[in-house]
Amino acid sequence: MTSTSPPEHRDEILLAKKPAKAITEATYNLINRKIHQYIEQTRQEFSVERIVLLGGGSSSIPTRL
Repeated sequence: MTSTSPPEHRDEILLAKKPAKAITEATYNLINRKIHQYIEQTRQEFSVERIVLLGGGSSSIPTRL
């Protein structure tokens, strides 16, 4: 008997507006972790309290970190 339940692992494909841009959840988590590490390193190097990311996103509103 075959199971039709979703896999238990974290390699599920995340939905995207354009299928060619879909990535796995594991890849998303890796990218997210690397971005936050880079932001923290930048924050420490330049002794700043806030970093604003501009452009490249699906939203025109800047992201404040």
